[in-house]
Amino acid sequence: MSSLEIVGIITIIFVGGVILAALILLVPMLKLIKKFNKISAKIDGQVVPAVERLNESTEKLNEQISLLNVSKDTITGLLDEVGAIAKEAKKIKNRPVHNLIGASFDILSMFKERKEDE
Repeated sequence: MSSLEIVGIITIIFVGGVILAALILLVPMLKLIKKFNKISAKIDGQVVPAVERLNESTEKLNEQISLLNVSKDTITGLLDEVGAIAKEAKKIKNRPVHNLIGASFDILSMFKERKEDE
């Protein structure tokens, strides 16, 4: 046998081994791919409803936050009015009676402005 024949036989054996190894690995890889496809289909069926529920929850949370902002604005306005009334009460307490009329006018005009704002 010549060296060329020996190299040819070794090459045939090597290529046959590679093909055999590829066939042996191909079957488990195909099974694994099928399992991944089943799992991804199952996850898709579960993820979409979960995302929809999350979107609904986020919308409800945003509505509640906007209600809190409205309440905060209302409370801030009321506190401003109470502060103005306390300031006018301090004027009445510390000044003569003729300023009582001016303070009453200020209080009434403050309430009128508040009604116009609403």
